Amino acid sequence: MTQVDPPVDDNSINRSIGISYERLSSAQPLHCRNIVGHHSNKGVNAVEFSDDSTFFLSGGSDGRVLLWSTHQELAAPSPIMVVESVKEGNEIPEIVCLGLSPDNGRIFNGGGKQILIHDVAT
Repeated sequence: MTQVDPPVDDNSINRSIGISYERLSSAQPLHCRNIVGHHSNKGVNAVEFSDDSTFFLSGGSDGRVLLWSTHQELAAPSPIMVVESVKEGNEIPEIVCLGLSPDNGRIFNGGGKQILIHDVAT
């Protein structure tokens, strides 16, 4: 059996495209915003929440990984721990992926040609 789609009104398509373009052109994506603790105007590339949602990580173009408490962040924005990436020659690799172990004891981050594992300071 062949399904026939109803005819499409060109005016409704143009209105939809106009609304979408208007929303997209006025939106400011996360990677263009300044995030407390990151030092690059290029912004944050990755965010990851812990399994129990008590912590989250942010990783940026500045090569830094920040560990945050979701409860503390609401009261006073200050990271619990800051991890700096290892330079590759004269370049600091941008953080592009993050992970947190199920027990919240280790941070995993990747960027450039490296994947690093860090113990969370207690």
